[in-house]
Amino acid sequence: MDPDPNDRLALTHSLFPNTRTMLASPEVRMALYSVAPVRIRKTYRDAVDFLFCELLTGYRDLCQRFYLGESPPLHALSIATPERTAHWDIMLMAVLMLADEVRTRRRDLTWDRLRDLIIEADASR
Repeated sequence: MDPDPNDRLALTHSLFPNTRTMLASPEVRMALYSVAPVRIRKTYRDAVDFLFCELLTGYRDLCQRFYLGESPPLHALSIATPERTAHWDIMLMAVLMLADEVRTRRRDLTWDRLRDLIIEADASR
C-alpha cells in the first residue's frame, strides 16, 4: 500500500506502521469510530493522531502545536525513541483490537473506559 499523501499532515507521520496497517481494515476503522467520540475525533487530522493523543493525553498539546506549525512531527522529537515508538505502536494496536472485540461481540464500551483498560494493562506490565 502506498503512503497516504495526507499523512505528512499528521503529528504521527511515518510512525506506528502496524497501527496504520490495522486501520486499513474497514472493520477496524468502524470499530474505532464506534467508540471514539465524534466531537473529539473531529479535532484531529488523522485517526492515528487521535489514538495517540487521546490514549496518551499528555501529548494533546504537542499535537495542537504541530497543527499550528509550532512543533515538528513526533518522529523528529527526541521523545520518539525506537523503543518508545514500538511500545506506543503496541498500545495503539491494543486499543484497536479491544475496540474490534467490543464491536464483534456487540457490547457497549465508552472511549474513556476503553482507554482506562489499556492504560491499566500497560501499567501492570
